[in-house]
Amino acid sequence: MLVVVRETLGLSKPKSMKDEDEICRGFFGASIEIIVILWALLVPKLDDKNAGPQHMLWALVFLKVCSTTAVHRRIVGWPDAKTFRKWSWYFLEKIASLKPDVIQVDKRFEGYTPSSGTTCLMSVDGIDCMVNEPWPFDKKWYSQKFNGPAVKYEVGVCIKTGHIVWASGPFVGSASDGTIFAEGLGNGILMDDEDVEVDAGYKGHAKMKSPTVAKSRIDRKQKSQVRGRHENVNGRLKTYNVLNIPFRHLNPRGDVMRKHGLCFDSVAVITQLKFNNNDSLLCGVNYDVTYD
Repeated sequence: MLVVVRETLGLSKPKSMKDEDEICRGFFGASIEIIVILWALLVPKLDDKNAGPQHMLWALVFLKVCSTTAVHRRIVGWPDAKTFRKWSWYFLEKIASLKPDVIQVDKRFEGYTPSSGTTCLMSVDGIDCMVNEPWPFDKKWYSQKFNGPAVKYEVGVCIKTGHIVWASGPFVGSASDGTIFAEGLGNGILMDDEDVEVDAGYKGHAKMKSPTVAKSRIDRKQKSQVRGRHENVNGRLKTYNVLNIPFRHLNPRGDVMRKHGLCFDSVAVITQLKFNNNDSLLCGVNYDVTYD
């Protein structure tokens, strides 16, 4: 894989592995170790004998850099534009298909002990991502966060491990966080006595424990730390430029939801693979908040 990385970027041998890893993170959004792991997971799913590791790297450049096709082609050695787009989307489909294996809601129980008394195993938060205005105009795309069109996702993070255990979406920008929760996690997925930690934007469901719902100052502090770490996770997702700039990659039918969904799921899969392999900036939190 090192040879393929160097050939793709036109690199001579870097001075050190650390230098090479920094270059990989800058262009691909992941270390060499994670790139190797991702490739190993994808190989059984490849149904085109011409699919190679260099094409997977093209997809990673698309996610991380997310500029014009010309810029992407310049980075990876000037492949034909149609060829670049073909293989990028091929591999985005394959990476996104790993989501059920990598991100599993049942993993919220890792590290959980019933004797702790807490009913919250996850923190939940929404992520808005800008998109170009789909045509025809429809106010359903409107996001208050950006004062413009967007799509929205819901992410659940295990309080004990800091790992991503839930990723749902995309939804239109106008969808409320409370409605998304009620129709997903709150609709029979959580245990009867299970709650989740949320920020002040979530309203309308008894299982959502907002910042002000606490018995003591210590509990409020712990809840704040959980939410802060969740913001760290959201920030790790948004290190990929595809989630940061207005998404313009519409297919001929204007299906922004499908294409953006593939990109988000791919980013979530790669980010969780990093967490699984200790490629993480996440810190542990002390949490033993209970509710009446």
